Amino acid sequence: MATVVQNVQDQIQKIGPHHYRVPSRSRPGVFHEVLLEPTPMCTCEAFYFRGDCRHIAAARGAEAVERARASGLTFERAFDDLFGE
Repeated sequence: MATVVQNVQDQIQKIGPHHYRVPSRSRPGVFHEVLLEPTPMCTCEAFYFRGDCRHIAAARGAEAVERARASGLTFERAFDDLFGE
């Protein structure tokens, strides 16, 4: 599981503070823009209809990994801390 998450994390692009481009799982080559603060928002259809989506979760994960790396933690440790495995 950590390898799959690492591959997705490598594709997430940080645009600015709390602002990301996250790849679509259902449409290869398509990215959705995610803004995490002040209120999480995403450009995907799932967010439009449900108010939440996997892209927001992925961007939150990217921020957690970024904070962990800044603290000197490895990706694996950050993953374990984030998902409790």
